[in-house]
Amino acid sequence: MRFLYETRLIRCKTDCKKTVKLEKIKIEKAELTRANLAKANLNNVNLSHAKLLGADLRSASLYKANLSSARLNNADLTDASLYKANLSSARLNDATLYRTKLFNANLTNANLTNANLTNADLTNANLTNANLTNANLTNADLTNADLTNADLTNADLTKLRKFSTLCHTIMPNKQINNQNCPDN
Repeated sequence: MRFLYETRLIRCKTDCKKTVKLEKIKIEKAELTRANLAKANLNNVNLSHAKLLGADLRSASLYKANLSSARLNNADLTDASLYKANLSSARLNDATLYRTKLFNANLTNANLTNANLTNADLTNANLTNANLTNANLTNADLTNADLTNADLTNADLTKLRKFSTLCHTIMPNKQINNQNCPDN
């Protein structure tokens, strides 16, 4: 952390609450297990293959961040903004994504097993081949989301607002839904 202060990546504002500013830097493959990045500005940051196990990313801004193949197991992303973020092949097992903004996010091949996505906004998100087994999607917004080949086995879809593309999608009852396949 000292490095971040000395390089002025962390600055003291008038209220002296530390704000992390890491826009556009490349820290792929970084070891950030249990890092406190709450309210951090991580817009356009390359965190591909980063290890963020149990990281605190509450209210963080990750606009267009590259988190492909990142390990975010048990991370807390409550109220985080991941607009247009790349989370392809990311591991988000047991992650908390409560009220997280994931609109236009790429979650292709992401593992969201046991993730809490309550009240999450997944509008236009690409969840192709995503594993959402046992995920909590209560009151989530999946308007125009692509769930082609996604696995929703035992997922909680209570009060789900909408979802559109279902093709070879495994539903919570383990039935396959093909209602939006091109050949239907």
